[in-house]
Amino acid sequence: DRELLALARAGRGERPFDLQVQLGEALAHNFLGDFAAARPLLQSLHERLPDQPIVAYHLGWACLGTGDAAAAIAPFDDAAVRLPMPWTVVPRAIARFAAGRMDELGTLLDTLQDEVRSDADPLVHELLRMRAAHALLVGRGDEARDRIERDLTWLARHPEQLERRTGELAEAAAVLVRLGGGDRITTTLAELQKSNASTAVADACAFAAGLATIARTRERAEDLEVRLARGGQSAWGALLAAFAFEVR
Repeated sequence: DRELLALARAGRGERPFDLQVQLGEALAHNFLGDFAAARPLLQSLHERLPDQPIVAYHLGWACLGTGDAAAAIAPFDDAAVRLPMPWTVVPRAIARFAAGRMDELGTLLDTLQDEVRSDADPLVHELLRMRAAHALLVGRGDEARDRIERDLTWLARHPEQLERRTGELAEAAAVLVRLGGGDRITTTLAELQKSNASTAVADACAFAAGLATIARTRERAEDLEVRLARGGQSAWGALLAAFAFEVR
């Protein structure tokens, strides 16, 4: 990135009116974390190249990097018109969250979920997680539980995604247990554990089911801690023990 910056500065000396050279300098500043230097360059480029989504996209990040989340919303939305949805979902959400526009964020996430055309698209999973997080942030626990349950059901329907996202399965189940919904997924967890025996998925399901049991009994699941450790140490086992101490 430093080499890109040096090249861009040399290029601007030779070609001061070349917008691509100016873009190179702006991107180098962004990549190096110097958002204050990048932002005016990108703002100028965005005014001159309003139809270039890459310019708008990086301007949004420069606005976020300089602490101006409200100003980041418009360029990210401009970029989203022409860039793939996976590129822009997270930054558009971050900008609205950081700007305190929670109602607008909820509307955006609902709209994007409706625009996903295939149930097999991993964006279904990502958006359900984000909508659950949004519901938690605005104090709607029942809605958050529903989103998490739907997400876990989606993961169960798509084993190829589940295999890649075992940590997210455990994380979502842990949040659901804390929201008082652990008993609502015990059947799903048991089925997943049975169909994914001897895999990381089985361990994640056992961990999640253990959390639900601890929440109900208020006792440590020491046998499960040992089983998950397999003779060594296990993050799953340590988290189960910690949760038992917490609920007691």
